[in-house]
Amino acid sequence: MEKTIQSYMQSIDGRKGYMCVDKDKNCIAFSYDPIAMEGYETVCVNCQNEIDADRAYGYLIDKGNQLIWSDEKWEQYMQDVIEPNSIRERREEECFAIINRGDTWYRLHVNTVQREEELRRWYQAWLEAPLTRCIPEKPAWIE
Repeated sequence: MEKTIQSYMQSIDGRKGYMCVDKDKNCIAFSYDPIAMEGYETVCVNCQNEIDADRAYGYLIDKGNQLIWSDEKWEQYMQDVIEPNSIRERREEECFAIINRGDTWYRLHVNTVQREEELRRWYQAWLEAPLTRCIPEKPAWIE
């Protein structure tokens, strides 16, 4: 089986494959084998260089189905998708782990109107963080 996979991988031309694209010809997913994704068109593509399957969103497709790398498109994807998702992951770890602690913790630590308001503002700032790109500072009294 390992030899079969190795033989297959060696037979691949890294400059050809199949790209799923949306109606605006934005690249969504790449494979060396024919693929199908509901709602997307599959296009047989070529590239002058080896195709980086992990960075499909950074390619443009010309009228001849030639892939062209775009630093600008990749940076836009990083800014619009990767950065907000990273903030969401961070929010999960840094905010939700505190907000979801339970009644006992709240009774012991959120025991003043000032702390309650501070916690509410901090939580709201975290909810907005993927849009604002601002990571809120945790109140000092939270361990």
